[in-house]
Amino acid sequence: MNLEFLFIKTKDDFCQNINQFKSLLSSNTRLVLKDNSLEADHLELSYKIVMYDVTASREVIFHLYLEAKQKEEENQVLALEKAESLLKRINDQVGVFQINTIRDDVSLYYGEKLYPLIAKVEMVVRQIIYLFMLKNVGSKWSKEQSPDDVKKAILNTVGKNQPEGITYPDTDVLV
Repeated sequence: MNLEFLFIKTKDDFCQNINQFKSLLSSNTRLVLKDNSLEADHLELSYKIVMYDVTASREVIFHLYLEAKQKEEENQVLALEKAESLLKRINDQVGVFQINTIRDDVSLYYGEKLYPLIAKVEMVVRQIIYLFMLKNVGSKWSKEQSPDDVKKAILNTVGKNQPEGITYPDTDVLV
């Protein structure tokens, strides 16, 4: 499981090489850098830093790769979350970097875990709305109660996505 960040800053006389960037990260006692590993609150990760000098915009970019080495997925998530929190805390203190997350396996992990639950909630809400509208407005509720802008947008989308030569008989339902 991985996290990747781009730390971007204007080129000046502060933090202009990888050793200075490592020194900045090490300024927080809860983050310890070793040769190939980084410890965030005593949770070990492997890391790699690559520096890019963007002359066109006079910026320096530090590309930080983090990889969790724990065996259990939950422990990997915990280690990466701790590291991300500490990195953002360091930047909040110095305030010189724009941080962009370009890979976030933690969010992917939570998304995969939570989507089945979200899908179930969405299905129940859709069912409740449909039954409510059917009971209170009638079977033509979508045709009669939908705003004209929504009807036009749906028809426009259907028209754009419809392969040539194929017609769908239900496209007039909302018209």
